[in-house]
Amino acid sequence: MGSPVPRPVTTSPGGRRHSHKWTRQRVVLPRELVMGDTLLRAQMQVHVRQFMAERESAMPTPMALKPNLDPETARYTGKAGRLFDLLDRSGLGMLTIQNLSFLETWRMPTYLYHQPEPARWKAVQDKLMEVNRNALKAWRKLDKDGSMRLSYEEFRDIAANMASKVASSPSNGSGAFPRTEAEVAAAWRAIDKECVGYIQLRDWDLESHRNLSEFKSWCDRNHGGVVAAFRFLDGGGMEKNSNAKLSEHELRNCTKGPDPCTADIEFLFDGLDVHGHWALSENDVQFLDQWDFEWEQWQEEAAAKKRQQQRASSP
Repeated sequence: MGSPVPRPVTTSPGGRRHSHKWTRQRVVLPRELVMGDTLLRAQMQVHVRQFMAERESAMPTPMALKPNLDPETARYTGKAGRLFDLLDRSGLGMLTIQNLSFLETWRMPTYLYHQPEPARWKAVQDKLMEVNRNALKAWRKLDKDGSMRLSYEEFRDIAANMASKVASSPSNGSGAFPRTEAEVAAAWRAIDKECVGYIQLRDWDLESHRNLSEFKSWCDRNHGGVVAAFRFLDGGGMEKNSNAKLSEHELRNCTKGPDPCTADIEFLFDGLDVHGHWALSENDVQFLDQWDFEWEQWQEEAAAKKRQQQRASSP
């Protein structure tokens, strides 16, 4: 191996020269250095080239990261300031070795190495709709823990289980159904466009999101929560008339009064009745009290605003 790359040296306002040591005690990279120091950039490029040479034969370049990588020089061509801000989680305007040490053990998820294949995602969605006939019910079976998020790992396991039951036949459209991990990853990329590692109900089906969020909003406004609303609707709020079950007819009472719920009750009831009992229990709705859909809405609006700003600033 060639001679070691020299440590970058900067000069303080008082004229003193500082060598940036890679220690746990001392600051290693102030933001200004990452943005403008050519010596540091050269050092980073050498390390990237060495890393790429060691890993290139074992793993292809992540498809999601290719736009920021020059394959001929292995030089990061993205925005250095943005990269710095992502690493500087404490917001101190400087990096320590602790900020970078996670990269030594981080294993990037499989889906980053594949291009989106919408046909494979649609094959999974179509098969789930064929079985459940209701997008909300299909989502509830995907989101088994009621977190209102579906992770890539959860999707991968579900797709693998479904693949063993789906006969491969191009005539019925099942030829596109993902059967290998690479195909599952490509299907996932089609829906997780930002590569965040999970999707939410709004990503799966907007109608389901609208109806469920409207019902939860009504429950919160009028009863302070979904379980409290369930108990009110079950027997008209009288405990002696309660049977701990909610029929579709009882659920429709939420559409009455001065502040009615505007959700599609038939769709909502069918979607929440995952087990087909023709009645809802508290267990079927209590997950909604933990769902912060207003935060999801804020995230969506912020992301839309950012995309609009990026389009406006692009040449």
